[in-house]
Formats: sequence, C-alpha cells, structure tokens
Amino acid sequence: MKTSALLLVLVMVSLSSCSSPSTTTPPAPQTGTTPAAPPPAPRNAPSAVDTSTRLSDANGNFLGYVVSSGPSGLEIYTPKGYFVSMDWNGVLQDGIALFTGADGTGTMFFQWSSENALQGFVTSIGGHPYIPSSTGANGIAVADPGITSYESYYFDDSITNVPATPVLGPYDAYPLKRAQPVDIGMPSSMALPLRVVSP
Repeated sequence: MKTSALLLVLVMVSLSSCSSPSTTTPPAPQTGTTPAAPPPAPRNAPSAVDTSTRLSDANGNFLGYVVSSGPSGLEIYTPKGYFVSMDWNGVLQDGIALFTGADGTGTMFFQWSSENALQGFVTSIGGHPYIPSSTGANGIAVADPGITSYESYYFDDSITNVPATPVLGPYDAYPLKRAQPVDIGMPSSMALPLRVVSP
C-alpha cells in the first residue's frame, strides 16, 4: 500500500474511533513529502439528540447527552450544543486542522462539505478545543471563500507540509479559533470517574 493511501486510512480510522488523545502541546513541525490530503471532517452532530442517556462527573455535574460510548471513549452533545469526542478521563480526542501556510502557519481552518451545514463542531488540537471562528444564524459556521488552498495540516501530534493543495468543491474552508472548555459547554475540570446515567 502506498504511503499516501496508508496515511489516509490511518486518519479515517482515528476519526471513527474514540482513541485516547495526546494532552501535550503540538510538537515542532515536521516536513513531510507525502501529498496526501486529510480526510473529510468527522460526522456532524445529529439533528435530533437522544436526551435519555446523560454523562455526569463523579460530583453529579451534568456534562452532556451521550451519543455513543465504548471502552476507549465516548461522544457527547454538550449543554451548549457541541459534538465532542473524548476519553473516559474527559480529555478531548485529537483532531485535524489545515493551515494556509507551511509549518502550521497562516490561517487554521477545517474543510466541510458546502452541501451540509457545519453546526456544533469542535476539534481538538494538542489538547485544546477549536471551534469555527465565525457563526451565523442558529450557530451555523460561516465559510471563508478567500481560503482556496492549504500547505500543511495537523494530525496525530505533528504538522505535515504538502504541496499547495486546493480546497475543491463541494468543500468550503471554515477558519478555526481556540476556545475554552466553558465555550463549548464543558467544565475546566471534571471529577473522575465519569458516569453514564440512563433512565
């Protein structure tokens, strides 16, 4: 299997599971020679949320509604309507971000299909949450048509450079900004263990 195809498969597998993320800051950029494009965004939050299963910390603080869970982690809808993947220690699952410049410089953004609204999206980079920089009605992210390509991307604790790669339809570019846990409806700290509460 070619290196680019292998990278794409590894990225997609990582996004489809709730693996334990890194909690360190992003490492020094690495220069990669593989022009593999990152995969599409992880699935958007569902339009209807099942509110029967809730996640609480050890002190009974409500953290959100459980969308799915497994041995390595879970996905929840936070009280502020963000779709979050995290491990059982409350650490956000690491995600993906693109950069308009090499070595993680320029504008950080995310690609998402223009055919679907991007709402309630949060990604984690180096253990920190990032959300769309601008939102419109109903919290729907606003794309930036001025972003037409990327030259590097963050994934799995490293930044990889690629030849200038265009943002091709049906995808749009959504600039990202760093958020605090409270911005996405999560506490700054959680008492462990986390508890799933069903009726």
